[in-house]
Amino acid sequence: MSKITVDIETGTTERKLRAISKHTEALADELNHIDEFTCSECGSDHVCKTTAKSDHNNYTITYECNDCGNGWYGEEGLYND
Repeated sequence: MSKITVDIETGTTERKLRAISKHTEALADELNHIDEFTCSECGSDHVCKTTAKSDHNNYTITYECNDCGNGWYGEEGLYND
C-alpha cells in the first residue's frame, strides 16, 4: 500500500474554507426562502406570510398565494416579548 503526503498552507486553506462555509450558509438560506415563498399549487412567488399570536405566547405562521388563493400553515411555536 502506498502513502501520499500532501503539504497544505493551513492559513490560506482555513480562510478559503471559511469563505466557502459562509457562502454555503447564505445559499442555503436563500434556497429555504424560495421554498417558503413558492406556492405548491401554482408555483407563484406572490405569497403573503402572516404571523398570528395568541394570548398564550403561541404563534402560528400561515401563507396564502395571491394568485390562486392556496393557503398553508408554516411553523408554530412560542414567542417572547
